[in-house]
Amino acid sequence: MLTSHLAQLRPLCPTCRLAGRGAQALTLGHVAQAQGEEVIEGVLLCPHPACQREHPVLDGIPVVVSDIAGWAAHQLEGTLRRDDLSPFAESLLGDAAGPGSGFHAERTNLGIYGWGHWGDWVAAAGRAHGGAYARLLEDALALAEATPGGLGRGSEAPATATARCC
Repeated sequence: MLTSHLAQLRPLCPTCRLAGRGAQALTLGHVAQAQGEEVIEGVLLCPHPACQREHPVLDGIPVVVSDIAGWAAHQLEGTLRRDDLSPFAESLLGDAAGPGSGFHAERTNLGIYGWGHWGDWVAAAGRAHGGAYARLLEDALALAEATPGGLGRGSEAPATATARCC
């Protein structure tokens, strides 16, 4: 999509037109990839406060449809399997598909897996909180301390308890 074409054609937000909010001209938002005047990957934005839809620009083609979630749900599987999309475009498409889409489920599962297994590395670097397993262990120990007669941190084992294996 050439930026000069955007200025000349002034595409309108189809969602606002369907909702009766008048003709809202889309504006160019973030450009993830460009070659001179041509936008290869980016986003067109609706300026109306009640709408604020994001319409992706993929391979230089603006996707200006009223039901962006429906379009994304039908096109998402093949589009996201490409290896040449920027992280911005992947995130934009995933957000457009919304909850309940296959991409949302995959992104959620990968996030849980990643934090559960490697989140403590991020905490060791001082950037964020620890992983899910570390938080689960801390919560379990806190519950054990709060439980009457429970064995918590710093508590001694009852005198009748003996160490045994299996």
